[in-house]
Amino acid sequence: MRWTAKAPNRAPIGALRRCPSAWRRRVLRLVRAEGRLAREGGSSLIEFLGSAMVFIVPLVYFVLTLAQVQNAVFAVSVIAADAARISAQVSEPNRASERVRWATTTTLAGYGLNQSASDVVAIHCAAACHTPGGEVRATATVYVNLPLVPSTWSEALNLRVPATASRSYFVGPYSD
Repeated sequence: MRWTAKAPNRAPIGALRRCPSAWRRRVLRLVRAEGRLAREGGSSLIEFLGSAMVFIVPLVYFVLTLAQVQNAVFAVSVIAADAARISAQVSEPNRASERVRWATTTTLAGYGLNQSASDVVAIHCAAACHTPGGEVRATATVYVNLPLVPSTWSEALNLRVPATASRSYFVGPYSD
């Protein structure tokens, strides 16, 4: 004997009794679950928003941190290259350090970093700095505070990320 469904996706309970037992259990489980799902209306949206916040907020924080560190890496790379070049090309040490300080201050301001120029650059020479063929090595280090962390906490808890670059420049054979 064949049966017809009264509503789409639903079979009368009497017809289910004539079905094999495994099939009947599956269908009864679906019929019972239908009522349970109706009572949980809107909860999937809440679960999605909760899980999205758990994953998206740390991801955004991670991207902000990487952006600030990358900004500092670009800045120290430029500062180290300029400091080595200026120190090798200018023969007077006082004038060279003044120009290096000015270039460092300008670069730090251009990249939006708030550090003093004297704390950033260190210049080392292999022998005499301004002898022809000598090597001038400049090392620049900038400390990046983590985003959304006050600077006093960053310094006290050492939550700063160092960005360091080092460049060498050779003094030309015909320098003055």
